[in-house]
Amino acid sequence: MKTWLVLFGKELMEMRRNFKMLWVPIVFLLLGIMQPVTTYFLPEIIKASGDMPESFTFPTPTAADVMVKTLGNFGQVGLLILALAVMSALSGERASGMAANLLVKPISRTSYILSKWAAAVVLAWSSFLLGMIGAWYYTVQLVSTISFANVILGSLIYGLWITVVVTATLLMSGILRSGAAAAGVSLLFAIVLSVVSSSLPRFMKWSPSQLTSHAYSFINEGHVGAHVTLPLVTAILFIVVLLAGTVAVLRRKEPVAS
Repeated sequence: MKTWLVLFGKELMEMRRNFKMLWVPIVFLLLGIMQPVTTYFLPEIIKASGDMPESFTFPTPTAADVMVKTLGNFGQVGLLILALAVMSALSGERASGMAANLLVKPISRTSYILSKWAAAVVLAWSSFLLGMIGAWYYTVQLVSTISFANVILGSLIYGLWITVVVTATLLMSGILRSGAAAAGVSLLFAIVLSVVSSSLPRFMKWSPSQLTSHAYSFINEGHVGAHVTLPLVTAILFIVVLLAGTVAVLRRKEPVAS
């Protein structure tokens, strides 16, 4: 445990040094604020453009609509940002020789991988929740009120899907030499799984990507669907299997100290 804590502290320190702990949360906060602000000013922008008839009445979105659209932004741009932040977690250290210098010491491969995964998850969750809180605050100020508890609980459900994608990126970073390729493959995995799950909802109730729709339901209605347990359990299994695969990949590709 002591070794893991040292490695975890090292990962957090590196994230501070390369400013990931700064720019990733800022990007998520801006993404979160952007949706309610855009929703509030959009009618005025359209009127100022002069392209709409004077009799046109712009539909008033609800606070839940704004928060759901914010989650949609995080599911697109947010996942891309996290994939870019995590893509070189393993491939970068293997290329620089840092992994070799660490792993010739009596350090467990599992501790090494889990420290990187935990640091990536802390970065992802803190940034995501900061963005959602920012979105909630400006939605309440500019649109209408919405339950903070519903927003947070819906975010916790959605955050598990984010964790799956982050874990997949870490695995790809261990398999592929290119960080960009690792980010691309993990995002492709998320897109394909989401598209297939939305196209075949009856047969893909187990898919972790279904957590997205359950998060939407909780924010909108204050409760989740009847089948939320299955994707929750599957998401946890995905995370465990992906982490085990990452450890196995690292053991197979034994580093040589430089």
